[in-house]
Amino acid sequence: MDFCLGPSDYVVRIDADRYRRGRSRTIEWDGKGRVATIPPPAPEPRRAISPWGRLPKPWLPDIRQRLTDAKGRPMVRKPWRGGLPGGPSLVREVRSQSGRVGAEQVGWAKARLSSQLARIHSVFPKAPLVVTSRIVGYREMGQRLRPGFEHLTVADLSQDDKDAFARRWCALTERLERREAATAELIRDIHGADRIEGLTGNPMLLATMALIERKIGRLPQRRVDLYEKAVEVLLNWRSVVDEPLDPREALPQLEYLAHALCADGRQQIREDELLERLRQARADYPNIHALKQHTPEEFLGLLENRTGLLIQSGHTRHDGLSIPVYEFRHLTFQEYLAGLALVQGHYGGWKRGRTVAQAIAPLAGQVGEERGEPAVVENWREALRLCVAACNDSEVEEVLAAILRSPPSSRQGMPGPSARDGLNKGMPGPSARDGNRHTERPRAVLAALCLADEPNVSEQLAGEVLRQLAAQVGKDDGWGDVRTSLDATVLEVARSRWAGLLDGCLLDAFLQWESAQRWNPGGLYGMARGVQVHGEVVELTQYLVEQAARLATSGEREAAGIALTVMHLAAKGRDCREPGMIPGLLQLLDDGAALVHAAAWALAWMNHKQHGRHIRHPAPTERDRLITAAKRTDCDSQALRSLSAIFWNERMAEAVDVLLIQLDGNHPASTRRAMVEALGEIGDPRATEPLAALQEDASEEERVRKAAEAALKKSANRPRCD
Repeated sequence: MDFCLGPSDYVVRIDADRYRRGRSRTIEWDGKGRVATIPPPAPEPRRAISPWGRLPKPWLPDIRQRLTDAKGRPMVRKPWRGGLPGGPSLVREVRSQSGRVGAEQVGWAKARLSSQLARIHSVFPKAPLVVTSRIVGYREMGQRLRPGFEHLTVADLSQDDKDAFARRWCALTERLERREAATAELIRDIHGADRIEGLTGNPMLLATMALIERKIGRLPQRRVDLYEKAVEVLLNWRSVVDEPLDPREALPQLEYLAHALCADGRQQIREDELLERLRQARADYPNIHALKQHTPEEFLGLLENRTGLLIQSGHTRHDGLSIPVYEFRHLTFQEYLAGLALVQGHYGGWKRGRTVAQAIAPLAGQVGEERGEPAVVENWREALRLCVAACNDSEVEEVLAAILRSPPSSRQGMPGPSARDGLNKGMPGPSARDGNRHTERPRAVLAALCLADEPNVSEQLAGEVLRQLAAQVGKDDGWGDVRTSLDATVLEVARSRWAGLLDGCLLDAFLQWESAQRWNPGGLYGMARGVQVHGEVVELTQYLVEQAARLATSGEREAAGIALTVMHLAAKGRDCREPGMIPGLLQLLDDGAALVHAAAWALAWMNHKQHGRHIRHPAPTERDRLITAAKRTDCDSQALRSLSAIFWNERMAEAVDVLLIQLDGNHPASTRRAMVEALGEIGDPRATEPLAALQEDASEEERVRKAAEAALKKSANRPRCD
């Protein structure tokens, strides 16, 4: 337990246990960087600091005694006077490493410590007194510091806090010549993934990650390997002062408990329920003899005090009593251990001969609605993913297939969902079992997420997973940023070894689907390629020059891929104005519908106003090519929509006739609205009568009629642009 009296920027720290054992003490000034050293205590018993359990009642003088020299003069008075303009100040912080001196194991000693702190506060009421303690140790003390003490819980570390920790950690643990590189590596690993970012908000878990990195050179790239090392470190967290828990005893019970919590869809469990689960684990697995080393009550206490994997998070009322509530320190540990339980067979209801695939198949079919789309229920989603990552190579293919494919018996007589409907609007609520007609999309998403962890599966199965994922692309996917679970999944797979296979599946969908649905997989392809270009390309300019050169000789697939990549880069504000790129894209406007769509889409984003001075305005000859493409009777609707955006931005009066002709064509409302908005921006009188007729047309969609009304108002107030 730590506490200080006096200004917080001048703090004396005393490790009571190390001091008791005869080692010299260092007194440090927080923020000042200067130190004074207290010599080791004299051997006579009168001057030695007693263990916490045998401290005399007035124990503060015993510690104060060590802060004076042989003549009774304070040894740190001179440094304080030199560093503190206001003169000497009473400053104390006592740090008790309670595991070493036994304070947290002896209840009455902790109670005496609490009482002594309260008395200090009453004697020095105006002096700041800060007391810090592990939550477990403070709770076990059995009483709270009162009155006058405000209780706070330390917030999670911020990104800056983590970076500062990494720099200080490496300054202490790394050689000078490697310190800078090691710091950069640790910071990159800490912020490299959302799950690790969430874990490291806790100081103990951040230190755990640093210890893993220190032990094996860098944090494991596979999450399942990282979590395995984290659990291993935490099981040995206090091995210097306590006997570590036997993994053969701890892991099966932790896995059993984690699986039960995921099955119940919760993160907290009452103490009585937890103990009953531990008893049940012993009954279900009598052949695991290590489970008998401690009673459930003893094991729970050791687990909380020595590992930090499981913590008491509060109390709840049950049968009229206040019962402690426990949870895993971080949800990630619960999910990892639940996934491991499926692999190891350590869960309630396990039967001999039941394969991992048979256990997983019904869990992947538990589907609910999350943010407007169907998804595998949250309590199993990550656990199943980690299960696949931890699977034996001989089983992983069967397990991944069980996640992807619905059991045949549950699909009999059921119509399939729309392959391009990304929303599950008709779903009444969470489904506890498979057979729901909307399970194809969530199963494909989860299977692809599992694939992103790079298990050892065949290319044939990986292709099946990614083709099914592409088939589930809907109208809410591929908008350029992450809006749906499928968007997020595509970006994860795009960073894996299966990126090329994913690109091919999305490009096939773009080239084969109808115009109205094509742009969704096209947008996803651009997002995936954007991630890959960011990770692979050092110099974007050189990359674009190479892509422009390839446009002249490439086939349909490659050209469409280049155009969609340029489209996404331009949409994200990158300057794509490289020699040869515009001529190459304009050349594609003479090709088939999908290729024209991709080229026009890229040209429209390069012409967007967001680029400011880097905007690409078409030259006169290029304007003619754009109008010629828009004149085509078979002009793709989505391509025409993108061309209309260029006409709008450039206020191209020469495009009015083409727009009026196409406005009478059979184009979807989104394209018609884009043409109407372009006519309004151009402000040509020739468009007034057609726009007025469109506004009055009751059969026209409302959004198009409103666009016509706005265009008429705008053109009435804007001079015609020749």
